[in-house]
Amino acid sequence: MNNMNNSSTSTIEIASTSNLSRKRGRPKKEKVSTASASTTTTPPPPRKRGRPRKIQKSDDIPDFKKIAKIKEYIKKHVPSVTNDTEDNVSEKSKKMAQELWDKVNNYEKKYLG
Repeated sequence: MNNMNNSSTSTIEIASTSNLSRKRGRPKKEKVSTASASTTTTPPPPRKRGRPRKIQKSDDIPDFKKIAKIKEYIKKHVPSVTNDTEDNVSEKSKKMAQELWDKVNNYEKKYLG
């Protein structure tokens, strides 16, 4: 019936005598040791193959342009801050605008002036 039964070695004996270190899957690369390689040069660290990090855009607008835009905004929306006139703006927003105006002026004097 079966030819394997007639042979002198069974499949169990073949499996036990075969190479026991054989593993399934893709074989690992063998490390090659070279005697000529010096110990002072180290290879660069391997790069990760993950998703690349998102690079944040840096604003190319210099600080003095940003400050000018902030000042224009304050002058447009809360003109009472710059020329001490009465406005129909709430006290809270007027106070916040005044503090921002002072901070912008101080920053401009300190770093750009």
